[in-house]
Amino acid sequence: LAAHGHFRVVTENTLFAMPENAIGLFPDVGFAHIASSKSAVPLANLSCALSGARYGRKGGEGVADLHALGLATHHVSSEVLPSLAARI
Repeated sequence: LAAHGHFRVVTENTLFAMPENAIGLFPDVGFAHIASSKSAVPLANLSCALSGARYGRKGGEGVADLHALGLATHHVSSEVLPSLAARI
């Protein structure tokens, strides 16, 4: 929902995926824009679009992948989300 925003906050539970691509459906315009403009590694996003690859989660290890791909700008622990939301 917030992939088009300036700040893209992820937690250790975040999973970025385009599952419709894994079954042969075409990605929508929103993802095409994200893949072309937000990515530090455009070929990785192309791979996600073509194969339905998933990035993130993996017990929190995937957060580094989301940052490296340009899909995340900030990381917070899921435990602090309620207090973060209250402060916004």
